[in-house]
Amino acid sequence: MSWLSVSFGSILFITQLAGCGSAEGPVRIPVTGKVTLDETPLLTGVIRFVPADNDGGPAASTRIVGGEFEFSSDNGPVIANHRVEIEATEFQDFAIDDEAAFAVAAEATGESPIAVNPVPAIYNSRSTLTASVTDADGQSFAFDLKTEQ
Repeated sequence: MSWLSVSFGSILFITQLAGCGSAEGPVRIPVTGKVTLDETPLLTGVIRFVPADNDGGPAASTRIVGGEFEFSSDNGPVIANHRVEIEATEFQDFAIDDEAAFAVAAEATGESPIAVNPVPAIYNSRSTLTASVTDADGQSFAFDLKTEQ
């Protein structure tokens, strides 16, 4: 083996070692909670925690199933004050991408069968909901949404 190949191999090995453990991202916090709409658990939806007030860090989102959501330490929100956005999903009689069902529904009613999301905009696109995520264990949030303001 030539000294050149040994040197190259050593440099490659050291470079790989230097990269180990240096890809740490932001600390994410496990969080759980419940979402109700007019005192009934929101059956399916999405919840997003978006850092507010320039607190920085990535947003986090997860599914709501049966009125409950859960973030792990792998996908949870970062420590910050957050604006919380909640949207219902699957609130129609067919999947939004089911073109055949859409066409049947449109023909039957004579108009677009796209239903209005039952969660008001003040909880999603214009959300006024907030949550302060800290490094405390066992954080849980309850969001009680109302269709009538």
